[in-house]
Amino acid sequence: AVGGAYAGSTAARAIATHLAKSGSDRAHEEVRMRTSGMTEQEIKEAEELARATSAKYKSISTTEIMHTARNIRAVVG
Repeated sequence: AVGGAYAGSTAARAIATHLAKSGSDRAHEEVRMRTSGMTEQEIKEAEELARATSAKYKSISTTEIMHTARNIRAVVG
């Protein structure tokens, strides 16, 4: 029972850490988008695209796609 409780708390801590890091990375990317001159509408569209693409291709994170969208915008406008 003690081993199960320890494993459960370890798993819960790992999940919480992952979620906190993901949220932090995403907020950081949003700041970078604003700093690069993207409008709120462009950021919203990039987030929607990132969520849809990440849902379809699980190995690519939303933050990675947002980063790529920001870089593409810098190149092609």
